[in-house]
Amino acid sequence: MRTAIPERFFKCVTARPGLTILSVLLPLLGLSLFALDLRKDTRAEAFLPPGHVAVEYRQTVKRIFGLEDPMLVAVINDGPDGVFNPRTLNLIAGLSARIAELPGIDPDRVMSLSTEQNLAASPDGLAISPFLDGEIETGEEAAQVRSAVLRMPLYVGTLVTADGRG
Repeated sequence: MRTAIPERFFKCVTARPGLTILSVLLPLLGLSLFALDLRKDTRAEAFLPPGHVAVEYRQTVKRIFGLEDPMLVAVINDGPDGVFNPRTLNLIAGLSARIAELPGIDPDRVMSLSTEQNLAASPDGLAISPFLDGEIETGEEAAQVRSAVLRMPLYVGTLVTADGRG
């Protein structure tokens, strides 16, 4: 009677255990040499195909702003005044200050309504002042901030949304 294939295999493996172990370890050792060259790529681009719009956008941001790992924190307020109310403006100032203190963050690169300057014409020439100077307490102060920010085309669409909600 013929011996079944699994039985023959088992007999061959158990008859020469040293050869069996060696036949498993040699290829494993050979493959492990290639493992030394493996590198873990955790960049966001590694998960996207070349030419993907997100990769191109990231490269554009890096080229224009010099940001290698930009982080965006958005504050959205769907209320009638958007982010231009005392509570939200003070929240933005507090978040900006806390983010600037985080390890690995360059505080000079944090951009928000509380870190950027307002440029306005004055009788003496050009007046430079912060958009948020201290705590905002009234709706009138918040409206002044809104007016100043929305007059600056550079910040509309980058630092604040055109509708003022974010």
